Amino acid sequence: MSIGFIHTQLFLFNKPEPLRQSTLLMALATSLGDGQAVMASLQALVADAKGTWKTKLQRLMYLMQDGSTLSEACTAVRDIVPERTKMAIRVAENSGALKQVLADEANLLMQQGRQNSARPKPLGLFVSLLVLSLSTLFVISFVLIFIVPKFRDIFENFAVPFPAATKQLIQISNVFLQFWWLLILPVFTFIVYTLGYSTWCNWKYLTRGSLPFVRSWPRFWAPDILKSLAVAIASDRPIPEPIHVMLSEMPPGKAATALSAVRQKAQNGDDVWNALQTTGFLKRSETKLIQAAEAAGNLDWAVLQLAADIRRRRQTRMQTWVTLLQPISVLLMGLLIGFIVYALYMPIASLPLTELGKGI
Repeated sequence: MSIGFIHTQLFLFNKPEPLRQSTLLMALATSLGDGQAVMASLQALVADAKGTWKTKLQRLMYLMQDGSTLSEACTAVRDIVPERTKMAIRVAENSGALKQVLADEANLLMQQGRQNSARPKPLGLFVSLLVLSLSTLFVISFVLIFIVPKFRDIFENFAVPFPAATKQLIQISNVFLQFWWLLILPVFTFIVYTLGYSTWCNWKYLTRGSLPFVRSWPRFWAPDILKSLAVAIASDRPIPEPIHVMLSEMPPGKAATALSAVRQKAQNGDDVWNALQTTGFLKRSETKLIQAAEAAGNLDWAVLQLAADIRRRRQTRMQTWVTLLQPISVLLMGLLIGFIVYALYMPIASLPLTELGKGI
């Protein structure tokens, strides 16, 4: 199931998804600073919403009316905004840059919503390849079970030796006939499970902004951490403080443990950029770039630009893999089908015309 299809279902059934979340953040950004204007914006969004999304907006509005901060309200309302957006909001609230952060996050979500419809995604490609693999498995299984045995019986009467490729295909068919359940059932179970898991991952990506496995991938969080640190640096806040705030919103896992180690090193007076490098958030070249910018007095700008550059490079790399994997996978499956066709037709091509006449 492709990510575009899931995005459409989320939209049709009024679930949280990037475009709705972007609209909410932009409405909050434009009315920030005036409590009445914020409530009026939320009320307008509630009036136009339906279903689950309307319920979430109402809860957000009631929590803010009761005195909760935006970050507290977003944390209390599940999936109202992605996890990384909650982290950015909490850091920005203490830095006086909430309006700009809300606008930036709204733009990122808007771009994500457009890309989901316009570009193939790795998860969507993976699901498509699984469906193609399942179809190919079905065709090959049918040929090995029903076609090859009859083909062997027919051509054994011609007293002409089989080509090597045909012999290999017959041997594969014999093994498949004896142990088909050991071969098909595990593969079929794996494909069905993977399809279900991929669909669930796509759902989480669209509603929460991250995938389940990123909890164990520190590098995934690098752009969001750098962006929050840039906000803190611009407001002259100590580095350990925003890291502590980010940890309160980051889901538990290897990434959170690594960021906790960075906080501990920063509190001990160690260089935070080296700490981010040793824990897997940054590469060595990126650390050198930040340290050079710090010496030149352009630290906040450099950190912000590096965060955007990491995100762009990640998207470009993913799109490159998507572009390469699809034709390679189709080519491999085509070669497999081509081998079967070659093995089936070579005995016919090697038969003398007199033998063909006897068979007829």
